[in-house]
Amino acid sequence: MGNVYRRENLSKGKRKKKKKDEHARKRNAIINFRVTPEERELIEARIDLSGLTRSEFFIESCLHQHITVIGNVRTFDEISIRLSRIEAIVNGEIRDEVFTAVDIENFETILELLDDHNHIKNKNKGETNIETE
Repeated sequence: MGNVYRRENLSKGKRKKKKKDEHARKRNAIINFRVTPEERELIEARIDLSGLTRSEFFIESCLHQHITVIGNVRTFDEISIRLSRIEAIVNGEIRDEVFTAVDIENFETILELLDDHNHIKNKNKGETNIETE
């Protein structure tokens, strides 16, 4: 008689999980990476101190932090591919296509790399850049 008032899903001891609608979510792509236990502790400490959620912290860190790029064949090839696409759009070789947000971000990143390269090159030559107004 104890089961008379119980709902069917409670009597089995398991609740049905709601299916998440991944298509309706704003952020539905997942990125995973591996770290050492020490790196994990350091990252979690920085997240706690930032006051941001984990997602916000990683997004802000990846998109807005200055990083040092060490050039190699792979990075040069990738830059060349992205510059070729930008050049094709500018020259009208790719029709019916406009710059996407990713293209603009790629272009900004490439400009930053060139600026850093020129800064290092000038520094090694003993030159200084003096800005005049």
